[in-house]
Amino acid sequence: MKRPMLISGITTAIVSAFLMTFLKNGAFVVLLTGALAFILYLIKPLKLRKYIIIPVVCLSSVLICVSFLAYTHFKIEPCLKYDSETAYLSGKIVTTPTATYDGKLTFVLETEKIGKSDEKLKVDVTIPHNKEESPLLYDYISIQSAHFSVFRDEYNNPDLSYAADGIMLYAEGSSVKILWKCEKTPYYYCLRFKELVNERIDGFMWEEAGAILKGLIFGGSKNIPQKITTAFKNSGISHLLAVSGLHTSLWCGLLIFILNLFKVPPKIRNSLCIVFLSLFCIVTAFSPSVLRSSLMMLLVLTAPFFKTVPDSFNSLGFAVTVLLLSNPYIIFSLSFQLSLTATIGVLIASYFEIRLKNILSKIKLKPARSFISYIVCSVLLSAFAGLFTMPVSAYNFGVVSFAAPITNILCVKPAFYAMILGSTATAVSYINLPFIRKVAFFLYDITDFLLTSVADISQTISDFRYCTLPVHKIWLINGLFCTIVLILTGYLIFKIRKNSLSVKITAVIAVLLLFINIFIPLLPTPYSDTLTVVSHGNNMHIIMRSGTKYAYITNSAEQYPTDAYNYLPKATCESLDYYIATYLTYTSCKDLERTNDSFNTLETHITPEIHNICVTNNIALPQNTFISASGNYVLNNKINIEIVDTYRMKYVIIKGDKKTVFVHLHGNAEFSDVTDTSQGDIFIYNSKIPDKIPDCAENIVINGKAEIYFDSGYKELKNEFEDLHLTASDGNIQFYI
Repeated sequence: MKRPMLISGITTAIVSAFLMTFLKNGAFVVLLTGALAFILYLIKPLKLRKYIIIPVVCLSSVLICVSFLAYTHFKIEPCLKYDSETAYLSGKIVTTPTATYDGKLTFVLETEKIGKSDEKLKVDVTIPHNKEESPLLYDYISIQSAHFSVFRDEYNNPDLSYAADGIMLYAEGSSVKILWKCEKTPYYYCLRFKELVNERIDGFMWEEAGAILKGLIFGGSKNIPQKITTAFKNSGISHLLAVSGLHTSLWCGLLIFILNLFKVPPKIRNSLCIVFLSLFCIVTAFSPSVLRSSLMMLLVLTAPFFKTVPDSFNSLGFAVTVLLLSNPYIIFSLSFQLSLTATIGVLIASYFEIRLKNILSKIKLKPARSFISYIVCSVLLSAFAGLFTMPVSAYNFGVVSFAAPITNILCVKPAFYAMILGSTATAVSYINLPFIRKVAFFLYDITDFLLTSVADISQTISDFRYCTLPVHKIWLINGLFCTIVLILTGYLIFKIRKNSLSVKITAVIAVLLLFINIFIPLLPTPYSDTLTVVSHGNNMHIIMRSGTKYAYITNSAEQYPTDAYNYLPKATCESLDYYIATYLTYTSCKDLERTNDSFNTLETHITPEIHNICVTNNIALPQNTFISASGNYVLNNKINIEIVDTYRMKYVIIKGDKKTVFVHLHGNAEFSDVTDTSQGDIFIYNSKIPDKIPDCAENIVINGKAEIYFDSGYKELKNEFEDLHLTASDGNIQFYI
C-alpha cells in the first residue's frame, strides 16, 4: 500500500475530531466499528484481504481511541473534580512567570499536592505580583487557599481546547510562599536561552516589530498589540505566528546551506540539523506545531542513513499520528491546525511547482529563468498556504478572509527574511566589538523595516470594508462537508466513466455551495437579530446584534470578560455602533482604548463618573465619546434600546420585532417603575430573586450562580407561577428578538 502513514494520519485526525465531539460514547462507537470492520476483513468469502488499507485504518482507530480514553481518565477527569474547589496547592513553576497589566503574575504550575492528595497536574496559576519576592522559573511554591476553576466555553461547558496543552485548571490565590528556589536543569537553561533572546530583541528593536519577530521565531502572539493581531487575522496571515513546517524547513535549509559552505559531510550535516531541531522543540516548550514540523523534518533528515527517499505526505501522516496518539486533544490546538493546513498547502504547491519549473525551463536566458521561477514559486507557495489555512481561520476567528491569498503573497517572504535577519542580528549582537555591533544594528534596522512593512500591508488590506465576512460555524461545517462529499463523488464518477467533465461540474457546484454557506450570515435570516447577556461576577454585559450592526452595554467593576468579545464584531464588514458604559471602575476603564482599537466604535457613551475617572488617571477616551449613558438608541433602524436610571436602579429596555426584553443592571431587583410593556416580555434579573413578578411577564430569567436553583425564594416562585417560564442561568443567555 502506498503511503500507509498518510492513511494512518488521516484516520487518527478524523477519529480524534469525532471523539472530541462525542467523547466517551464516540470512543465506544469507533472501537465497535473498528472491531467489526476487522472481523469482516478476516472473512475469506468477502475477499477483502487484498485491501490492506482496512487493517491500517482499524488499527489507527483503535489506538487513538485507547489513547483518548487513557488521556481523559488520567489527565482530564482529575482536573474536572477540582472545579469550584478551594484547597492547599503546592508544586513547581514550569513556565516563565509573566506580569500582567493589572498587577498580577501568571504561570503554569506542575502540582505536587492539591489538598490532601498527591496529584501531578498542570494548573494555570494567577497570584499578586510581589516585586520584592517574585517566584521564578522552576521555583517550588505553595498557596494556602487556592480557588480552582475549570476553563469554560461560551456555553458554560468545560473548554476542552485547553487540554491541547494539558492544562484544564485555573487557580487563583494570594497567600503565596516560596518553599525553595529553582533547580538548574538542562530544560531550565533552554528556557533561559529563550528569555535571553527575547530580552535582546526587546533591547534592540521597536516594541511592535520586536513582538512580531518573537512571534515568528518562537510562535504565539504574546505582547503583539491587539490592532496588529486583528490585522493579521483579518488579512489571513495568522499562521505566520504558528511555527510550522515552513519555519523549520527554512531554519534547516539555512543551516544546511551554511554547513555546505564548509563542505561538511551529508551524514554529519543531517545529524547537526537533528540536534538543532531537538533544541528548537525544547526552546519553544514543545509546541504542537513545532513538534509536528520537526517530526516531518526528522524523517527527511534520517532517510539518507537508511538509503531511502523520504515521502513528504507520508512524513506528514507519521507526524500527525505520533502527536495525536500522545495527546488526542491536540486536534483542538489552533497552532496545530494552522500549521497542518499550511503544510498541506505547501506540499500541494510543491507538486505544481515541479510542473511549472519544467515549463519555465524553456526560457533560455538563465538569470531570467531563475528570477521568474523564484517569483512564480513564491507566489504559488504563499497562495496555497493562505488558501488551505482559510477554513481553519474562518472557524476559529469567526471570519473568512478573501484577501488571504493576496496577503500571503505579499507578506510571507518578507516575514521569513526578517526572521532570519533578526535571529542573525541577535546572535552577532553578543560579540562585543564596535564593528560587529554596527552590523547587528544594521541587521535589526532591516528587520524592523521588513516587519513594519508586513504589519502595514496587513493593516491596509484589513481596513477594506469587505476584506472579511462573518462566518456561522455550523453553516461553515455543513458547507465544507458537502464540498468534500461532492468533490469525492465527482472523483469516483471520473474513475468509473473516465470523464473529467463530472469532476469539473461537481467542483463548480461545491465551490458555489461553499460560498452560499459563507454569505448566509449576511442574509436577513431569523437569527440575524440577537440579544446576548454575558454573566461576569455580579455584573452583566449586554451585546445586541442586528445584521452587521452591534451595540455593547457594560456595567462592570472588573476587567471585561473574554466571553463578551466572543459576541462582538469579528468581520470588517461589521461595526460596533454603540459602546455604552453605565458603570466602570479604574481597572475596567483601561479597556476603553482596547475596545476602540479592536472594533472602531462609532459612538461611545459614558456616565460623568466614568469620564472623571478617565480624566483623573489620564486614560485616553475614544473619539466621538458622549458623556451620557442614559437615553434612547436605535440599532440598525430595527432595535430600540432605552437605558433607564431612576437613581434607585438601572435597567435596559430592548424592543425587537418579536420580543421586548428588560435587563436589570444595578439597584433593587424590581421593575416597579416599568410602565411601557408588551406581550411576550422577558425580564432578566442579575443574581437576585424578584419580590414581585411583573404582570406582563412571560419569561423570567435569573442570571447568577448555581445556588439560585436551591434558593427557597426561587422554589416558591417556581411553584406559584407554573405557567411562567422561570429559569435560573449560571452562564450566558441568548435570545432571538
